[in-house]
Amino acid sequence: MALRALLVTLAASLAMPASALALPLEQGWDDTGLILVDDDWSGVAGIVGHRGDGLTADVGADPQTIVGDGASTPVDVLADRTSPNTLLTGGIAELELADPAVALQPSEMADAPHLVLSFDTIGFAGIKVSYLLRDLDGSEDDALQPVALQYRVGASGDYVNVAAGFVADATTGPELAELVTPVEVALPPEAEGRPLVQVRVVTANAGGSDEWVGVDDIVVAATAADVDPPALSLGVRTTLSLTRALRHGVPARVTLGERAAVRLELRIRPRLARRLRLPAAVGAARVEVEPGRTRVPVRFRARARHKLSALQRVRLVLRAVATDSSGNSKGAAARLTLRR
Repeated sequence: MALRALLVTLAASLAMPASALALPLEQGWDDTGLILVDDDWSGVAGIVGHRGDGLTADVGADPQTIVGDGASTPVDVLADRTSPNTLLTGGIAELELADPAVALQPSEMADAPHLVLSFDTIGFAGIKVSYLLRDLDGSEDDALQPVALQYRVGASGDYVNVAAGFVADATTGPELAELVTPVEVALPPEAEGRPLVQVRVVTANAGGSDEWVGVDDIVVAATAADVDPPALSLGVRTTLSLTRALRHGVPARVTLGERAAVRLELRIRPRLARRLRLPAAVGAARVEVEPGRTRVPVRFRARARHKLSALQRVRLVLRAVATDSSGNSKGAAARLTLRR
């Protein structure tokens, strides 16, 4: 019983999804010591292979349309194989060639074999995935072997196909094994800043005799996300002419360290707003501001100009919020008084 429990535990651990890696994720297959035992991916950080049994019932299916979760299909890899030309078993294989690779080949059982890459994109933007698809089958087998690229956020649910990553046929033949097809795609912004993103490279059982397609020189890279708010300072004369300000606006001096959208607002005290039956915000401006210092007139609304013109003195707060192209915001405020 103890041995049986150990085997069950071991099988469960091998079937667990790969943990998310911090970027960049880079994987070639020159180190043939990474995969030593069939169906064991524990030596490969962030990558696991699944056989894809039952993900489609159609021969010749377009893998772009196969988006169902394949995590419950068997974890699969044939370790230490050396001859793709005579390897008839479908699924995933580690091929120890002069230039080693991990490769996919569908079959009647392995309907949609696929590799799953798992990584963490928190703090990163512009996620790019690249790899080489290598025709490794020089036998008489010949098929149109399509390969698709998909992604999802998290470890469950359907994948989303990335059309730019589709290769309609990654092989030539028969008796040819020379084609190398580079794939490089950018993932949508939805994949940025997530604790777990999964990318799947998947093929499907084709009409004809399926061929081994290597997935090599895998790289998932990104740039550090901009999380810093724009440097903002706000200046205004503390005392201004009421008549001039109502006519021409309050001249604000906005200084920025980067281009940003700036929203400015003039506000009066709540008690005065109630007495005059005005909203507290009596003036506003919205502008795109370049780095450096810019003079921005903040004009009063027509109703506020009319009601404030009867006063001798008005105390205001000028507020500014700058938002950069990454959505980071910074606020600033200044007080001023308008007098006749």
